[in-house]
Amino acid sequence: MILEKYILIIIFIFLTILLITAIANRDDFTFQKLTTDCEEFDLLGSVAYNNDKTAIHISDIEYCKDEEITYEEITCVLYEESKGNKIKVEDCNIKNNKNINLNDYLNEVNIMIDDYKTTCNSFLDSKMYLEISAVKDKKTTTYKVPLTLDGTCTK
Repeated sequence: MILEKYILIIIFIFLTILLITAIANRDDFTFQKLTTDCEEFDLLGSVAYNNDKTAIHISDIEYCKDEEITYEEITCVLYEESKGNKIKVEDCNIKNNKNINLNDYLNEVNIMIDDYKTTCNSFLDSKMYLEISAVKDKKTTTYKVPLTLDGTCTK
């Protein structure tokens, strides 16, 4: 009877360790820094990925030129371009996008994509960029800000 209790306890401990290991490995994310090679803009960005999904975060975008133009409207969209196809990934969704200068608008941008379908390797093979459009006197100025993943995929 005592031997059976010890065997059950050992089996329980083994199964618990196995379950904890499985859960811990499932959410094991690798992080990479996301940057831009565009001379006009600077940003903070990161990509977190595992075997199942990728998460993207972009914030603190700054227009590096000293400009105080007030635009009638500004919009921003994150795109992925792969094999000649342009795919809209996410709108910047800023409520205050009218009668604003570029830096004030960009200070509000905070893109968080939690469960993006693209894996790290396909992220490296495609081109991701922010497209920022600013309208002044019925003329649209469009900025294309390419995003680069620092490093290589480790999984």
